[in-house]
Amino acid sequence: ETRDFLTDDFDHKSWINRTLQSVANDANAEAAISSLLLTTANQEVENTFREVAQAIPRILRNIESVNQQAILLRDHMDSVEKDFRNMHLDDSGVIRELERLDCERQRAKKAADALREANRWSMLVNSRQALMEGDANVDQLYQLILDMDQSLVYLEQMPDYADRKALLNATKDRLETLVAPQFMELLDAITQSTDSRLPEQLQHMIAIFSGLNRSSVAVRYYVTWLVNRMKENWDNSNCTTMEEIPFLDQSVGRVHRYFCDVITFLTDQLELKLFADESQVPLLRALTNALETASAQITQSLFEECDSPTSRLHRCAEMLKVSENFADQLCHLLKPNDDAKLELCFDVVRKLCLPFSAISEIFKSYASENLQEICHIIKPTYTNESIILDDLQTTSDRLSECLADLLTCAVSLTKGIALASLLDAVHDATKLMVEKWENALKSFANHLIEQDRAIHYKQACGTKTALLLVSATGALSMKIGDFVKKFDGHLGKVFSSSESKTGDCTSSVCPFHSLLLPLIGESQPCADWYFLLPHAPQSDLLKAPAADSSNPITPSSVLLSRLADLCKASVAMSQRVAMTPVHAILAVVPKMTLWASHPASGEAKLPDLAYLPQEYITQLGQYIFNLPEHLLPFMDTSEDVNSTSLEQGAALVHCLRLTDPCTCNVYATAGNRPRLSSGAETISSPSIITAWLDWLLSGQVAEAFVKVILEIPSPLQVPNSDSKSSPGLTAHGAKQLLTDLDYFLALLEEQGLPRPGDLASLRDLINASPEEFKGVSEGRSPRLVGGVINLRML
Repeated sequence: ETRDFLTDDFDHKSWINRTLQSVANDANAEAAISSLLLTTANQEVENTFREVAQAIPRILRNIESVNQQAILLRDHMDSVEKDFRNMHLDDSGVIRELERLDCERQRAKKAADALREANRWSMLVNSRQALMEGDANVDQLYQLILDMDQSLVYLEQMPDYADRKALLNATKDRLETLVAPQFMELLDAITQSTDSRLPEQLQHMIAIFSGLNRSSVAVRYYVTWLVNRMKENWDNSNCTTMEEIPFLDQSVGRVHRYFCDVITFLTDQLELKLFADESQVPLLRALTNALETASAQITQSLFEECDSPTSRLHRCAEMLKVSENFADQLCHLLKPNDDAKLELCFDVVRKLCLPFSAISEIFKSYASENLQEICHIIKPTYTNESIILDDLQTTSDRLSECLADLLTCAVSLTKGIALASLLDAVHDATKLMVEKWENALKSFANHLIEQDRAIHYKQACGTKTALLLVSATGALSMKIGDFVKKFDGHLGKVFSSSESKTGDCTSSVCPFHSLLLPLIGESQPCADWYFLLPHAPQSDLLKAPAADSSNPITPSSVLLSRLADLCKASVAMSQRVAMTPVHAILAVVPKMTLWASHPASGEAKLPDLAYLPQEYITQLGQYIFNLPEHLLPFMDTSEDVNSTSLEQGAALVHCLRLTDPCTCNVYATAGNRPRLSSGAETISSPSIITAWLDWLLSGQVAEAFVKVILEIPSPLQVPNSDSKSSPGLTAHGAKQLLTDLDYFLALLEEQGLPRPGDLASLRDLINASPEEFKGVSEGRSPRLVGGVINLRML
């Protein structure tokens, strides 16, 4: 109730507590609260509607006022439109008359200006004559030219305008002849004096050239002066004593001193800011011209006749370091971020790289000199086993060391630019070396064959030595293969190490850093740059090599192919040494009369026990029995074996893996022995050697045996009978041949070698009776079937 609030002793705290207490004591408190809220809401709604009802008349009055103002605005617009229509005059004659009067006014004004300027021109010409006859003052003559130029603008319609313009140009030429010497003298003076007025005077003269519209002339004079000064710096650098330079080579020291002077000189010139924001342009042009002269003389110093290739290479490496440092300083000084100046920066770097166009030739000369010494180790012929093995081992070791050193030099001394010439030199050297190596192997193989023949092929010693030669060849191939892998690795990242030493350049097209080495590569001969270009950054700023395929750099894959051919040739040599005794022993087989003979008893053949292996097959058996012995040292991989034996085994396997797979088909019928092939990388070394032995004995020796048997002559003519003939292989001869074949097959089986398919088939065909022959021959080789039919005259 409101009366509680009007009492004098109203206490709000007591009232709140009393109210809350009454609500708490009320049994239906929630209903009371809801009733209170609804009452309050109804009062608010009632008040709102009351205020709206009171405001409606005022709103209606405002709307009426707006309507009246809109009506007044419409009437006003109608009045304006009516006035505009009354003012519009469609009279073109008046307009044309106004235009004519304006043209007359313009012509009168121009005529007045022309008369005034003609009078002024006459006065200027008189002033010019006075200045020309006396000692012409530069500023006065310059002001005269400005006035004449301004006056000439109003005289374009005069008949003698061309003559007046020629007179103005002659005056400008006169002023140029006066200013040019003073300009050059000021440039000389500013390098020798600290007078602050000199730069202001230079700026004033440049402003005069600019006022004459001959700014390019000022730039040309400035560039000429810069070039002359930098050439003087180059000439003066020759007077530097050895005590003043930090290099042992005087030529390098001279270049270092020159570059330091150039950086100092360019820094001073940039501080002058003679041409404001374009001050770098004349500096870059002058530097390009100056470096062209200096680079030609630097190139001559790299090719001094009295120096060895080693001295030239090290001098070139020092020059390269000095040039890289100079390029880094130029980048820090010029900051070539402006695309307009980027091309000029590339011109500068290309002139800087000119001396290094000789780096490929210098390095190839150095590499060839070192490699040729190694090639001379191998002699044309050999007759001593230890000497040829020592020479081949020495050649292999020295070549490996030399290639490693040359690769290191190419990367460290030439930053990889000479990798192309290194590969070219390696190709030349290895081509000669492989040729001498093959000739040495071929000649020594003949010597081994003669030695084996002298001891009647008893110990197979020649094969043992031949395998050592194959192992030495494999060692050479492996070492050069390792070199090729390292070479390809360095070649892939040859252009990825150019970084700013100052760390303030991150541009990917900076000619002083990221593209410095590619630009040096660009300066190389066409063949070298063509070889390096695929590994360079992709940029349109680099020039492609000219189309010259006269002497391209042979890729490293060809080197590996050449070595693979050498390995194959060495394996073929060892096979020749191993097979020559086999062919010599088996050569008697076709000539033996036993095959066509009959027993003395008159029977067709003797009892089985009467047949024994003949001498030729026992001799062959003894020979092939000794062959595996010589392969055992290469197959032992136990920890007790010394490293030399392991290396020889690995080298032998390397050669065998490169053997043409089509020659390694072992005609085997038993077991799953691994076959030798170029893809046998996962097969162990002993297994590969075993496979090669299988191919040699069960393949090549067995095939040789088959061949000589089929060469037995048949049919034979019977004496004293013109028509009757007898087979070349009688029943008695066939029985003896079967005995020999069984002995050979048993020997192979005893050694754990595969059973030769053709030889086993030939034995079955010889052993088959005429009635069984047709069934036995089914599925057999036509060559074997036809040969046996001819031998037995079936």
